[in-house]
Amino acid sequence: MIEDISDRKLAEQAARDMEERNRLIIESAPIGIRIAREARYVYANPALVKMFGYATSDELVGRPVESSYIPEDREMFRQRQQDRLMGKPIPSSYEVMGLKKNGGRFDLVIWSSHIDYEGRPATLSFVVDVSPEKSLKNKLAQAQKMEAIGTLAGGIAHDFNNILMPILGYAEMTMDYLPDGSKGKSNLGGILKAARRAKDLVGQILTLSRQAEAARHPLQVQLIIKEALKLLRASIPTTIEIRQSISPTCRPVMADPTQIHQIIMNLCTNAYHSMVENGGILAVSLSESDFAAGELISKLDIPEGRYLRLSVSDTGHGISPDIKDRIFEPYFTTKGQGEGTGLGLAMVHGIVQNYGGYINVYSELGAGTTFNIFLPLAETEVAPTDPKVLEPLPRGKERILLVDDEEQIVQMMRQMLEGLGYSVNACFGSLDALETFWATPQEIDLVITDQTMPNMTGGELAQMILEVRPDLPIILCTGFSEVLNEEGAKAMGIREYLMKPLEKRKVAQTIRRVLDGEKPAE
Repeated sequence: MIEDISDRKLAEQAARDMEERNRLIIESAPIGIRIAREARYVYANPALVKMFGYATSDELVGRPVESSYIPEDREMFRQRQQDRLMGKPIPSSYEVMGLKKNGGRFDLVIWSSHIDYEGRPATLSFVVDVSPEKSLKNKLAQAQKMEAIGTLAGGIAHDFNNILMPILGYAEMTMDYLPDGSKGKSNLGGILKAARRAKDLVGQILTLSRQAEAARHPLQVQLIIKEALKLLRASIPTTIEIRQSISPTCRPVMADPTQIHQIIMNLCTNAYHSMVENGGILAVSLSESDFAAGELISKLDIPEGRYLRLSVSDTGHGISPDIKDRIFEPYFTTKGQGEGTGLGLAMVHGIVQNYGGYINVYSELGAGTTFNIFLPLAETEVAPTDPKVLEPLPRGKERILLVDDEEQIVQMMRQMLEGLGYSVNACFGSLDALETFWATPQEIDLVITDQTMPNMTGGELAQMILEVRPDLPIILCTGFSEVLNEEGAKAMGIREYLMKPLEKRKVAQTIRRVLDGEKPAE
């Protein structure tokens, strides 16, 4: 008997070709594909093997599927298997935290369906690593949160500056009536010092919320470090000892005091958190380093020259080697929920780089951490300031229109300006000021106005005044404004742009400079 089996052979070959194509597709698929029977691996494609950090599929075949998940998620997987066996409906996809061979964790989304594999029922799953997408989503959410915090910070800073302004103003004016060496004058000096510290803190908040470039000038860092450590001592437990080795002869660097304060507080706060459970030693040192040549330069890649060296070290738990390279990344943090934003070290790194400096870290698990910061020394020295040789406050007799919607500020500023000899017409709000100005536009020599007011902003008020008196000098004051910055204010004809809270000397000098037509000092 003879039978033509050509069609059967062709069908068998087609089936083999189809099987080979399917195998190639699965083997080369960019996502993980696994086949499991009785919740154990029977097949894992190369993408899945690589995803979990194994060398070959043999390391996975035969293992329980749940061993690829973190312990916290395994019960969820068991419950899913049990529901399926009991005939309960279960979602075709689920999210789980994967566990790599080396212990690393990552986010997974898994789609599963039931198939017949080699004549027996099995589960086919497609496994996708969604860690990059989740990380990006979390960073976006964090960025949005920080943007909202920046907006909130601006509003808080505006209100806080309005509160600080009468405190500073009344304290300064009252000191003028008290004899030198008196207890009252000494107490008021303490109030002024605290208020100025609060003023600097608000300035720091505004710098963060605006992401503005801070002004730099020759700065003696040792003075800021000592002040920051005083604040820190009051806020950390006595189980942590603070040791200082601050050289008083260090030369200045070109820096902004607020940003130097940020560096100190961020590094010291991180050190404190690493020792909060068991206590320890927080050591801060400041000295000059001369890098002429040698091993240290090659390790740190620092050009030759003289640098200011700031070191902050702790005896805490140290930094794990596998995350040491990530500590300066924005939003990276090892702290718990609500304990940190992950921006502290990133901010420190950014400030140091902007100053042309260098930062490195040495750490051993269980032995502590040391951060070293190197800042190039300034070529110019700090100009000496001696309050005993300050020139007398400039005075005048001109007529000033004063505008603010805060009654306390108006009353305080009127008293201050009248004390300097000026004739003051005080107005509570922009509409009242505009009406007063229109009544006698030629009888006003200077306008001092707040920016943020109801009905009409200071900038809008200034525009209406300048339409009538283009020559009239205007000083705009603000605690914080996103609407009008200094550049925009001066472009529309406003002579000076001052940030609240205002101090008496600053006010007196600015008024005379504006009225006398002088250019501001560089």
